[in-house]
Amino acid sequence: MPSPIAHSATAYCLYKLTPLSQRSTLLGRHRCLDLAYIIFIGNVADIDFIPQLFLDGKFHRGPSHSLSLALLVSLGFAIIGYFFNKPKVRQLFLITLCIYTSHLFLDYWTAGGVGMQLFWPFTDSYFMSSVSFFPSVKHSKGLFYTGHIIFILFEAAYSFLLMTMLNIFCNPKKNKTT
Repeated sequence: MPSPIAHSATAYCLYKLTPLSQRSTLLGRHRCLDLAYIIFIGNVADIDFIPQLFLDGKFHRGPSHSLSLALLVSLGFAIIGYFFNKPKVRQLFLITLCIYTSHLFLDYWTAGGVGMQLFWPFTDSYFMSSVSFFPSVKHSKGLFYTGHIIFILFEAAYSFLLMTMLNIFCNPKKNKTT
């Protein structure tokens, strides 16, 4: 499954690809707050790890990995954002939904596991791609399992490639050779 590295890099790229006039966050146009917000939204679906640490049962990739919760979280932040930046509430909803959904998209293409409850609460079925892009992580082997080096290298390469493409796309004149 993608780690916070890939989720954060993807969220950042989606945000940077959004036209400047359409960008909006909960607290306005402060770069540090913007960055913190988009990284938080890009990773918030994985908050379902917390109950799994203390309770019996499988919580990860459950309801927090559904399109319904993506809509609810986006709507919730848009309502909160309404009090801080009324004219930009629509943009806040859309960028939040786009970034949250990017988390689901990346997890859908991951090897291993049982999938995710993409259409919860309408069905309890788990969905995953039959073709994987991201390598699986062996959580049962512990945090310092040496086999995770492949996973970390893949994540680093993915993030580097994504940032390089973003730089080329966002700065076409600067990257032209003469």
